[in-house]
Amino acid sequence: MHIFPEGLVRHTIPAGKYVKVTHQGPESQTDGTYDSIRDRGISASRSFDFEYWTDIHSLEQKDSTIDIYMPWEA
Repeated sequence: MHIFPEGLVRHTIPAGKYVKVTHQGPESQTDGTYDSIRDRGISASRSFDFEYWTDIHSLEQKDSTIDIYMPWEA
C-alpha cells in the first residue's frame, strides 16, 4: 500500500516510445521550445507531455535544463 500526501495528484505514464526534447534556459521561456515542437510536427499526435526538471531550484537560471517527453508513434 502506498501512502501519498493529501492533495497529491498521481498519474501513471504509459509504456511506449517517447521523444525527448531538452529546453535550455529559464522555465519561463519554454513557450519558444513548445512552439518549435509544434512547428516541426513532433507533437502532432501527442495526447500529453511531461517534463523532467533536474533541479527545481534552478528553473529560472539561464543554464537550467528541462527535458520534455512526448509519446511517439512512428
